[in-house]
Amino acid sequence: QMVEQANKGHIGIRFVDISALLCSNLLMQYPLYHFHGGAKAASVAIVGCDKLGMRLLKTVTWCAVMEGCPLKIRVYDKNADYLQKKLEAECPELMEHCDVVFHAADARTSELETCVLHPDQGSLDATYVVLAMGDDELNIAAAERLARLFRHHNRYAWMPRILARIQNPSKMEVYTNQENSYLEGMGIHFFGGMEEIFADGVLHHSYLENLAFAVALCYSGLLPKQDPMTMTEQQLRTYFAQEPVRKERSQFLQSEYARRSSMAAALHIPVKLYCCGILTADQRIPTADNARQFQELMEKDPQLLEKLAQIEHLRWNSFMRSEGFVQATWEDLMCFYPKLEKKDNKDVLGKRHLCLTKWDELDELYRKYLSLDPPEKKNFKDSDFAIVKGIPCMLLLAKRMEEVTPEELS
Repeated sequence: QMVEQANKGHIGIRFVDISALLCSNLLMQYPLYHFHGGAKAASVAIVGCDKLGMRLLKTVTWCAVMEGCPLKIRVYDKNADYLQKKLEAECPELMEHCDVVFHAADARTSELETCVLHPDQGSLDATYVVLAMGDDELNIAAAERLARLFRHHNRYAWMPRILARIQNPSKMEVYTNQENSYLEGMGIHFFGGMEEIFADGVLHHSYLENLAFAVALCYSGLLPKQDPMTMTEQQLRTYFAQEPVRKERSQFLQSEYARRSSMAAALHIPVKLYCCGILTADQRIPTADNARQFQELMEKDPQLLEKLAQIEHLRWNSFMRSEGFVQATWEDLMCFYPKLEKKDNKDVLGKRHLCLTKWDELDELYRKYLSLDPPEKKNFKDSDFAIVKGIPCMLLLAKRMEEVTPEELS
């Protein structure tokens, strides 16, 4: 009723995908690169694959793209067959390019432990375990059971990070109490309280959102030329007041897909810094010093740019597949390109993209694409290189946005 009766000239309505936001913030707070000693692969177990669990699965497929680090995902749910068919329908190419296996298991029974203990298809090597069922008590009980299972199997040597969702605020307060050393010692962490979802610092102007907006500016070639840390507050306000930047901000807030795409690239920046040895396994938010360290490393190692650009392209491939896109062959392009009002290398409605392919094939595809005389002759690798080159500036700009937001214009 408030929205219907409000003056539409003075109100902005923003739709938020709570599941996507919760997953992004969860993986920022508890990074996938927090490995136990000696681990050489990311092994993720998801117990309960309803709306939140399914979104988490899709997010993990691109967030865990790391150099020399294979990804394994095991899903445990009593409706496993249905959920697998649903994922295959929504994301036709995702399971072809990712090691995902669904197991039918009722978390209320010992079926869960039996499946986890399976030597070939189980999760005894798990580095990351998420319990995302709709029942708080069941999530808590299953988390404790799995913690004991891993502790016994691993002879107290190491424990995976175990995350259990709790929706009830009163229960969340009890289980996140710092005095609860038992659960902390078991390696169990809880997430999903109301304050984690609807707090202003989560829904609006969180660090992750600031970094995602910096990514959107990078994609559009609008990052400031000056080092953001040397800009005065007035210079920063003047920068945000520029018409192209204001337009980009408006599009970022209004387009859910554009925002989600930028958020994905932003969430992967700490992963890239971890791959470079700049972030430690327990550090989640890069500092200004980390940004400068990365810049120095790029200057010392000329080959690092292309290596990280390839990782970014793999990350983008996985993200697009998680959004339901499939690879468009050259023959596909010949079919949909003439019909597109805006001539491009992708068919958004049909969810087909020409660049959804290997890095080594992009140059040849681009040469063929130029034969169509497209209006935009942007190299297919440009975005990947731009994101990597822009990492220092994006990190520093996101830090400055904690002081001056894009809406606080002069």
